[in-house]
Amino acid sequence: MLFDAEIRRKALKIAPEVAVEGGDAAHLPFAERTTLLHDIVRRIAGDEDDRAARDNSAIARIAQPDLSGDALCLITQHQDNDDAIFFLGRLVWQGGMTECVPALSGIATEPARGIYARIAATRAVMTCGMRDQKDHLWSHLNQSPGALPRSLLAEVVDDADADVVSVDLLLASIDKLEAHDHFEATGLRQALHGFIDRLPICDDLGEFQPLAAIVSGFNDYLDREPYIERRECHVSEEFSWLLGPATHAVERLVSARSEAALSSEALSIMLKMPLARFWRGENFDEYKGHIHEMVPAWKKLNDALFWRSVEEGRERLEATKEKRLIDEWAERWIEHYWNFAVDRFHDVLGFVAMRDFLDDKLVALSLAHRLLMQAGKPDDWLSKLRRVVEGNSELKEYLDTLLNPTKSQHAIELEEADARRKNRRKREKNESDRKRAEWIKRVKAMPDVVRHPPGLKPGEFSDDQYWLLGEIEDTGLRKGGVVEQTGKR
Repeated sequence: MLFDAEIRRKALKIAPEVAVEGGDAAHLPFAERTTLLHDIVRRIAGDEDDRAARDNSAIARIAQPDLSGDALCLITQHQDNDDAIFFLGRLVWQGGMTECVPALSGIATEPARGIYARIAATRAVMTCGMRDQKDHLWSHLNQSPGALPRSLLAEVVDDADADVVSVDLLLASIDKLEAHDHFEATGLRQALHGFIDRLPICDDLGEFQPLAAIVSGFNDYLDREPYIERRECHVSEEFSWLLGPATHAVERLVSARSEAALSSEALSIMLKMPLARFWRGENFDEYKGHIHEMVPAWKKLNDALFWRSVEEGRERLEATKEKRLIDEWAERWIEHYWNFAVDRFHDVLGFVAMRDFLDDKLVALSLAHRLLMQAGKPDDWLSKLRRVVEGNSELKEYLDTLLNPTKSQHAIELEEADARRKNRRKREKNESDRKRAEWIKRVKAMPDVVRHPPGLKPGEFSDDQYWLLGEIEDTGLRKGGVVEQTGKR
């Protein structure tokens, strides 16, 4: 077709979409590419043949800026046809056709339009538009009536400018989002993580801290009632899905040793994640970063987080009129990010001496005793521990109890409950790993269960396809492509 005009004329007359299904259609003469584009859109709008509409790579072969005028004309002509707009929106963003942005912006914000037409229009605006056009679209989405589709926000966030203005727009969007469905793949989680990776600690002038702003905003949502568990886990049931992105943002602050990591909001998020992990178990999507290693390596943060967890634990006990919190194990069993190794023994001795509140001193004493035992109970350490409690009868009595323990029934019950919890989580993980290995083995042996799953109606997808999509998204292999088939499990 590229080298023989007569063959090209005959082929385009029979089936014009052939020209975009292979080869280098960008090298076709301009007049014929224009005719080709109009013919494809006409066929899509007339529901005659939409093969070209399904293939992003086919669109890319003809998406050149010199077709901008024709694309704008076709958008105007077929603005009420979702299938045509789905094709043309992708044509615009792949061809960088900036002059088409205003025409698509209105379609992106129209709640009554099909979701895939809106997604394609949104991506075109966010990839080709100027900053004011992108912010205008985002503001209108936040102000439009009805819930904001999560897949639509994913498209906006994917190409949003990483600054405090976008953070404010994003935080406003979260309140408008449709309800979170754990089993629905919308791309929003990946978009949020990508956005957080792009955010600077401070802006160019050092006046605003976008990461600190997003941490504060996320924590406000995570504090909303009702909670996952009324007494023990004060993490919002509705917005718990934000914990992964929130922890990622905090981890970036910690990695940079930013003072914002010591803020009340950042500490609160670092305490929420382990609690949600405990109460949700294997059904919880935890952010798998390195924050558990970073926190203990930064003593100032580690200690601040430790005492914040003690304070929150004490508040929970006081609310239920239970006994005092004087043992660090009462918080350690949750597996918080803070940790004290034996090399922190002398620092912990300092806590015993310097904390004002007696119950804090007792907590520190229990922690120092644990480190003493982990180190093999060296005599000089024991002597230092005895000296630090001299002159305080309650501290001395508590130390004697720690050194000569007789377990209370309550302590025994706590240890037994902890052991049961760990065994349950281990069984759940082993079962999950076994099922995943079996599924991988089956899909490798019978790949057609993914390619051609039996018994599906048009527009449906199978469990195998859904699980495979989840694997791709978890590894970051999926590059925010527009989903081209509707699906339901």
